[in-house]
Amino acid sequence: SRENSRAEASAMEIKEALQEDLPVKGPAPAAIMKMRGFYTWHLLLFHPDRRTLLNALKKIESIRFKGVRLEWDLDPINFS
Repeated sequence: SRENSRAEASAMEIKEALQEDLPVKGPAPAAIMKMRGFYTWHLLLFHPDRRTLLNALKKIESIRFKGVRLEWDLDPINFS
């Protein structure tokens, strides 16, 4: 999001929506919090079953966020 408060609030909403399904760490601001005019927040989702993670991502996609772009990496190497 171009607004930090909106990005943080959206990350918190995602965490609350998923906490019943799997462990969620965060949200936390990215190491480089603002890039190309957008604020970035990270959430880490943990579960040994990949299908459970994919179902969680589908659940996230069903939530509508105004002015927020969501991206995810199922196998992150780094968190930049």
